[in-house]
Amino acid sequence: AHKKLNSDFNYSQVLIDFFNNYKIRSSIIYSRIKAVAQFGEPPAQDELYFHTDEAQYLPIIGISENLPEIHNLRGSEQFRIGNKLILGTLEIRNKILDRDLTINILGFTIGNISSAIISDFGNIWQNSQSTGHLIATLGTELKFSFKSSGFPVMTFAYGYANEVNNIKNGAELKHYYRLALINPF
Repeated sequence: AHKKLNSDFNYSQVLIDFFNNYKIRSSIIYSRIKAVAQFGEPPAQDELYFHTDEAQYLPIIGISENLPEIHNLRGSEQFRIGNKLILGTLEIRNKILDRDLTINILGFTIGNISSAIISDFGNIWQNSQSTGHLIATLGTELKFSFKSSGFPVMTFAYGYANEVNNIKNGAELKHYYRLALINPF
């Protein structure tokens, strides 16, 4: 956005997003790294932040300008805001059920059930100043899709996670739920 282009705001954003699925026998190792940098003065809703709101995505819509990605490290309760962000995830996914359950309620079924060991990590900076130490989380997750006519309408994830530092200090894993952006397997 730039004021010379009839915009109310004057800022730029650079984004790099990489992900990979690597199959090992019956498991998948999923990895992702995302880095974002903003320059100028974006509107409040476009600022970069980690927060505790649960992610809510629908496969038909995905991420769009009107429904941007929610940066939430599973198991972390830290809110951070800045103009540079890096986040990543590593998951070891295992299929539990690769078909739909035979239960059909009003044309909806449940299918593609998987489990995962998950780890998220990330940090945010304001200019070159870190807003805190690198956050790393660890946990487990169960995912399944609500389907209609074999098409996934939404993918639901339920899990337990916490920050690695908290786990080292004896804290228990906290439960979370989210509508996931990607299919479970």
